Amino acid sequence: MTATSRAVAALHLAVYYLDRGFEPAAKGKAFSKAAEAVAGVSDDELTRRSQAGTLTDLDGVGPSTASVIAAAVLERTPEYLNKLEAR
Repeated sequence: MTATSRAVAALHLAVYYLDRGFEPAAKGKAFSKAAEAVAGVSDDELTRRSQAGTLTDLDGVGPSTASVIAAAVLERTPEYLNKLEAR
């Protein structure tokens, strides 16, 4: 699995957990928008941005979505997903 595909999969999982937990639709939309934003970014750029902490410079990526992306790209379990899953 590539860095980009890991990031997109993690963001889609966040949308699933948010929907399952009946969270406000805006949260799910933010994660969907971030998935669209990173889908077109190369693996190398996504890895560089994850390591440098500059993911939020991408349109559609905020702090919460950036944390999920970075963890997935760096092959770690996103803490945000753990919190959502536990709900």
